[in-house]
Amino acid sequence: MKEEFFFGANYWASHAGLYMWRRYDEGTVEKDLQMLRSYGVNTIRIFPLWPDFQPLTEMRFFNTQAAESGSFRMRTGDQPLVYQKFPDSGLDEKQVKNMKHLLTVAKNNGLQVIVSFITGWMSGRKLVPDPFINRDLIKDAEVVLYECAFITDLISEIKEFENIIAYEPGNETNCLSCEVDQYQAELWLRTITSIIRLADPTRPIYAGMHGTRCKGLWSLSSQGKIFDMVTPHPYPNFTPYCNRERLTAMRASMHAAVENSYYSSIAQKPSMVQEIGVLDALCDEKVPEYLETALITSYMTGTKGFLWWCAFDQESLNFAPYDVVGMETHLGLCYADCEPKPALLKMRVLQKVIQEIGSLTAPETDAVCILSGINDHWKIAYGAFMLGVQSGKYIDFCHEEQPLKNANYYILPCVSGANGLPKCQWEVLEKRIQDGANLLITYNGGTIRDFEKWTGLRILGHEKVENAIEFDLQESVLKIERSQKLLVENIAAQIVAKDQEGNVVIAKKQYGKGLVLFVNAPLETFYTQSYYPEKTNLYKIYGSFFEGKKEIFAIRNQFVFKTAHKLNNEKIGVMLYNFNEDNTELEFSIDNQYTIEKVLYGEAVSNKLIMKEKYCYLLLKNNKS
Repeated sequence: MKEEFFFGANYWASHAGLYMWRRYDEGTVEKDLQMLRSYGVNTIRIFPLWPDFQPLTEMRFFNTQAAESGSFRMRTGDQPLVYQKFPDSGLDEKQVKNMKHLLTVAKNNGLQVIVSFITGWMSGRKLVPDPFINRDLIKDAEVVLYECAFITDLISEIKEFENIIAYEPGNETNCLSCEVDQYQAELWLRTITSIIRLADPTRPIYAGMHGTRCKGLWSLSSQGKIFDMVTPHPYPNFTPYCNRERLTAMRASMHAAVENSYYSSIAQKPSMVQEIGVLDALCDEKVPEYLETALITSYMTGTKGFLWWCAFDQESLNFAPYDVVGMETHLGLCYADCEPKPALLKMRVLQKVIQEIGSLTAPETDAVCILSGINDHWKIAYGAFMLGVQSGKYIDFCHEEQPLKNANYYILPCVSGANGLPKCQWEVLEKRIQDGANLLITYNGGTIRDFEKWTGLRILGHEKVENAIEFDLQESVLKIERSQKLLVENIAAQIVAKDQEGNVVIAKKQYGKGLVLFVNAPLETFYTQSYYPEKTNLYKIYGSFFEGKKEIFAIRNQFVFKTAHKLNNEKIGVMLYNFNEDNTELEFSIDNQYTIEKVLYGEAVSNKLIMKEKYCYLLLKNNKS
């Protein structure tokens, strides 16, 4: 099947929400899917609700001897499994028929389908077969065996449908158990994915999870080893440090793009924005603006798709979670009566935009940010990425336990803790810097090996503080709050900035053929914690670090997100998103080796780019090719 960008929604039928299977209505499903496709949706994600598809019951006895004999203990209703069509799983034949109908309707309407198997968690509600309601769904061996049987039997019935593009263990399965450690979690994922691949080795397996970390429980590093696609679900309400400013503001609306890049970088696998929505945080008139920014900027970072939560509003449903969770009612691309909402109309417009631009390669990396120690890595990554954006640079990520990616610029942010960066990584990094790469270190009270050698500064002492430092940089007064104060004296560094008390804030030092820039403050975490940080001038610190870096195409504007993509025939695609509310004419510079061959959604006049939309695409041609 030809690869294409996945535009779409997570699908529950318009009349029944998550009770769509037990209230299955063929006419409603046919109307729903036809309507979605008519507005450009090409992909849906579906959920065979676990207790509906595997309606197991457990025969219980007061007599201990009878209970221990276990004869025909697991059933569906009163019927032992052994005499049913699916004796290993108890898979419900009626629901298999319903799913085949849905898949057929989707196929007839040109819709691709992602199947998410173990839907035991949905919108906060626990939905599992009755015998498992008080059992651990990840650690309990008998439960896992029935999960495996369920998946095996269902795949055997549906794998003939060519419009199934991927499987998943389930919906947000990292929410199925709160009492597992990282090894039990990874073992479960490997077990379930192995069963899926055994049942159908022809299709990729997506993660279907969100809210995961670099290392530890449900980690991105382990997901990268197991899955073919990682899947951020960037809801502002449930992601730390988001949902602070209005959702259409720069930092807030780029949350999905940053998380998509972060997931893909650490997992080292493709990534897609699989669930996204506003959760009633914006009125209908503002949702399209947020959707546009989130979709286009995520596309710029390489997302393979963009699926909204969810297809239809669910305001008339009177069962959990809809009757108790207020935010669950108005999350659709369509109203409950199947009329399109402004968000769906905007998605259709953007689908045509992306089709015209075409497939983009991964963005060219300007710097690699090394996430170390036991820090809040997402907090640091969010700040580092956005500081890069405002400096006109694209930041990639690497965890300290991964091989160090090749780059000419490295960022070691917010160093904290007694361990610092592992020695083996310092040695690799040192060789790269000596050979000509550059390193930015920002400080948050941690250990930096051979500090004086790297920075040209000598440590005089530390203090715990609760204050902010102010300093001048590039004609701006910058302010950063901190909890650690490092007192130093200059030995062999060039001092770039000092605070109001005369203490060193920024210093740089030649190191072999490279350069080390040291910032005596937790820049990235302070940026992430700040309110409207894009309106500060903190990005100028990153700008100082990247000073002198050659670029083929540059726009010096802190409110423009830019990515560059190497294409065939030595051509380069440049994608821009403009957050300037008033300024639609942007000055640019271009390497004299390149010329602009084509501009979409804008016009290049002399050294000015006139934006016709907030987004713009330029195709650059190498004059020597």
